[in-house]
Amino acid sequence: MRLHSSGLYARAMTEMADEVLGPLDVKALRQLARDQIEAQENPGVWTLLRQLLRNNRTWLLVCAALLTLAVWREWSVWVQGIVVVAMLVPFAWFAYMHRFQRMYQQALLAHATGDLPRLEVLANRLANAAERHTFMREPAWDAVVRMAWFEARTEGVETAILRLRAHPMRPPDDVDFLARVYTLPLAAGDHAGLQPACAS
Repeated sequence: MRLHSSGLYARAMTEMADEVLGPLDVKALRQLARDQIEAQENPGVWTLLRQLLRNNRTWLLVCAALLTLAVWREWSVWVQGIVVVAMLVPFAWFAYMHRFQRMYQQALLAHATGDLPRLEVLANRLANAAERHTFMREPAWDAVVRMAWFEARTEGVETAILRLRAHPMRPPDDVDFLARVYTLPLAAGDHAGLQPACAS
């Protein structure tokens, strides 16, 4: 089973690209958008690996050519090793980033199956990741809100909202914050209380 939130996924991927690669030009943004669509239509590791190979083909081909030349000219083992390491850099980065994606997927699954203890553990891990990478703030905040849905059912909507207001993962934009707060009465089954909660 694979779950995803399209808006959060797209925003996190765009912010990740900005943080790692800097601002992207129009061509790069279009390719990123195509990759996001492909990943959501055909989710899985193989899709991501195919994108990795496609987007890094020039780098990999140059490294392969250098490695072939190094072996043919019998360059030192150190030089050959450096070329091999350089070739593996995109794969290492993929493995590092895929760990965060898997973490978020597991958080979505824990929420969908009602496993609150597991969701709490994963929310803390996502929060720790968000301290190192700004592009993880959206997924981390999403996990916090999903925990608040459980709190709204057991402790009341107002209590859950107050905790979200004081949470360090709260987005600076009030529009983003209120858009998620509006879901708490519905999560608690308090349809009649939706209007007062939204006005608070």
